[in-house]
Amino acid sequence: MAKSARTIFQLGALVMLLIVFPAASWYYLNSGLQYRRSTMAELKEYGTFPSENWPLADGSQLSEEFLKKKMLLAHQMPDAGHPELVKRYGETLRRLHDQFEERDELIFLTLLHGDSARVGQQLMPFAETYELEDQPHQFFIRLDDNEFASLGKEVLQPKSEAASDLEEPSAFFLLTDTTATIRRYYDIREESDIRRLVEHIALLLPFKKDRELIFKREVEK
Repeated sequence: MAKSARTIFQLGALVMLLIVFPAASWYYLNSGLQYRRSTMAELKEYGTFPSENWPLADGSQLSEEFLKKKMLLAHQMPDAGHPELVKRYGETLRRLHDQFEERDELIFLTLLHGDSARVGQQLMPFAETYELEDQPHQFFIRLDDNEFASLGKEVLQPKSEAASDLEEPSAFFLLTDTTATIRRYYDIREESDIRRLVEHIALLLPFKKDRELIFKREVEK
């Protein structure tokens, strides 16, 4: 009797090893593959982020060579007349830096406009409040008013939005892949867009063979 019970147990274990476990593994692998495909399908091509040497707010320069093969997350700094929008950008940037701080391939670009004094007045409290002043992958680009308006209209927001008369025209992040191709725009006012941004960054980042990317899902509501 004991021998029969042991035989039945062994057969059951064999079935688990040969049928159940492989089937479960296939299911989860297939689910992951389908998820990746559907998520990647959300990424399109919206042109190319300009390749040039960018003037920084501190008077130095961000070189075109440095940005090669980097992913870019860029946005316009809203005017002081939109404090809630400024807050959303600051809080979101801080969260993204916390999540992807070890990935040198991802560069954050915040674009401001005006002379040095004007930019300094806006930038210093923003960087200090949201702990961005010492972030190695965060860069603040200073442009004159015409350059800022042109780039905002042509690059930094979806064409459909740029063509309309929005009250908050600077409400978008753009994300590029490592070829500087703009893959998607994200409305900073929509939390669902920001969660999607996190997933897309994780998918587009080059695979690291030496360690696993720690992907911390957004839980803040």
